[in-house]
Amino acid sequence: MLTLPLMALGGLAAGVLGSILGVGGGFIMVPLLSIVFHVPMHFAVSAGQACVLATSSISASYYIRQHLAHVRLGLALGISSAIGAIAGALLGSHLNGTVLSVAFGFLLIYVAYRMNQGNGKAEQRVANVEACKVDHWGAGQALAFVGGVLSGLLGIGGGLVNVPVMCLVMGVPMRLAAATSTYMIGMTAVAGVTVYYAKGMMDLLVAGACACGVFLGALVGPRIGMRVHTRYLRLTFGVVALYTAYTMILKALPLTKSQQVVVSVLLLVLSIGGVLLYRRIRDRRRAHELVQP
Repeated sequence: MLTLPLMALGGLAAGVLGSILGVGGGFIMVPLLSIVFHVPMHFAVSAGQACVLATSSISASYYIRQHLAHVRLGLALGISSAIGAIAGALLGSHLNGTVLSVAFGFLLIYVAYRMNQGNGKAEQRVANVEACKVDHWGAGQALAFVGGVLSGLLGIGGGLVNVPVMCLVMGVPMRLAAATSTYMIGMTAVAGVTVYYAKGMMDLLVAGACACGVFLGALVGPRIGMRVHTRYLRLTFGVVALYTAYTMILKALPLTKSQQVVVSVLLLVLSIGGVLLYRRIRDRRRAHELVQP
C-alpha cells in the first residue's frame, strides 16, 4: 500500500519549505491530505499540526544552536500564540469559518504585497541576535495570539502571521523572523495537537507518516535557507501567502476542493506574471528616464 509512503513524501517537501520560511508545513499537508488522500478535514488539520510540531522540533534546534533564532522574542510570542491555538482548536468544531477564511485570505494578499515592497534592499546580518532591536512588543504579542487562534481554527500555519508581524510590526529582519517563527510554531502546534487528540480527531497512522517525512525535510531545510538571499525568501513567502489566500477565499464559492486548488494555482500564476510584467515595465521606464538628458 503506497498511501502512507506518499504521505511521507509530501511531508518531506512540506518540511523543507516550512522550515526555510518559518511557516511549518500545514499549508501543504492539509490540502494534500484532504484533496488527494480524501482525509476528513478535521483529521487533515490535526495531521498538519503534527507536521508543524515535527518541523519545529528539528529545525528550531538547528537555528538555536547556530544562534540564528531570537529565543526571548520567540518565547514571548510563542506563549501568546499557543494560548490562541487552544482557543482556536476548541472553537474549530463549533464555528463555520467561511467568512473568517475569506477575510483572512484578503489580509494575506495585503501581507504578501507588504512583505515584498522592499525586497530589493539587502538586510544587514544580525551579529548578536538577542541584542537585535525589537519594537512594539505589546502589539506583537496581541497579534501572535490572533495568529494562534487562526492556526487552530483554520488549520493554517501560525508562521503565516508570525513572520509578517515580526517583520512589519516589530522591525525584525526576514531571516531572523523565519528562524524565530520556526521556534515559536512548535509551542502552538503542541497546543493544537493536544486538543485534537483529546477530542479523538487525530489518525495516528496518517499523522505519523506525514511527520516522518517532515522530520527528514526539516533536517535539510534550515541549511538550504541560510544560503538563500533574503530577497528570495520574501518572494517565496509571498507566493505561499498568496496561494493560501486564494485557497481560503475560494472556500466561499460552490467549488469542489480539486477545483479550488486548480483555480488557486491559476490565480497565483496570473499574479506572479502580472508582478513580473509590472516590474519589467517599471525598470524600462526608469532606464529610459536615465538615458534622457
